[in-house]
Amino acid sequence: MKKSICRLALGLLACLLATGCGAVGIGTKGILRGIYLERQNGVYQVQLICYQGAPSADAADAEQTTLLVEGRGGTVREALQNAQQSRSEELFYGQNELLLIGPELAREGLFQAVEYLVRQETGRPNITVYLTDLPAGELAARPEAVDSLLSSVEQVRERGGYNCYLYQLGAPEQGGLLPNLQVDLQKGTAVPNGLTVYAQGRPVHRWDQNRLSLALLLSGQQDTLRFSAEGPEDTVSFTLHSARAVYCPQQRGGELRLEVFLQGDIRRVETRHGAQSPLADAQYEAFLRSWLEELARQMTNETLAEDNDVFLLRSYLNGLDASAAARQAQEGNLYRQDTVSWICQARML
Repeated sequence: MKKSICRLALGLLACLLATGCGAVGIGTKGILRGIYLERQNGVYQVQLICYQGAPSADAADAEQTTLLVEGRGGTVREALQNAQQSRSEELFYGQNELLLIGPELAREGLFQAVEYLVRQETGRPNITVYLTDLPAGELAARPEAVDSLLSSVEQVRERGGYNCYLYQLGAPEQGGLLPNLQVDLQKGTAVPNGLTVYAQGRPVHRWDQNRLSLALLLSGQQDTLRFSAEGPEDTVSFTLHSARAVYCPQQRGGELRLEVFLQGDIRRVETRHGAQSPLADAQYEAFLRSWLEELARQMTNETLAEDNDVFLLRSYLNGLDASAAARQAQEGNLYRQDTVSWICQARML
């Protein structure tokens, strides 16, 4: 009797070891690292970029391979479900940090498409969203380039590219700034290529690298920025260190106004003739201050004229007098061009 009990116990132990105590093995689960989303002819196309572990006795020695899982559907939900159902293994979404938008969907307006992701844990609110020039089908045609592409996008994030997160796209006004990536799958690279301004769900402006740099400053994402100013006789490139914006709301004549002071240290001034002598600091300082003020003015004039408060300037006015801001907005006077004044106090060092 004792021998039978021992044999039974050993048999149960062997079964538990063989099945990993009921846990999902590393080889039976794909780890999602990114989503590519596009829409053509009314059909959504998703490609889930996954890492799949090869089984190993030692988890530390398990190898990972990249896997593309594709799905199509009339909605994003259907496309994701079809992608999931095309695989036998479970997909784990907990490490997903990337959403790439295809060019057609970017032109049509992506807000309706991402609404499902915003509301579902599938999307994860801190996913970084990029617009790309990557056509549908090209990623599947070059699966060997996926690893290099992911590494290149990660470098963009680490080097201070503009970040737009999924949760920022859930606002009812459907406006905002989304960074563009120029993708070269042959080289496996992704290069920042300005910003696209969305208003009421549609792309309305394409901003260049100078405006992207200032957007990084105004959104508080970076404080060391490189600009290239077109002067009357030459192009002047410079770096703005310790950059910051100081917001000063005021109430004048019963109306709210906002003064914004751009501050920082101007360094590494260069023209086509090379680095400039400190003796010319006074000349360049006045020009670059005026240039930065005008750049900021153009950016806010474009967006505020469309009631598109991409830099959340109203929040500073609300902090001074929320009821006055609401009344001014109802009267249509909150987002006039003269509501915001820009003063650059940057100095040469």
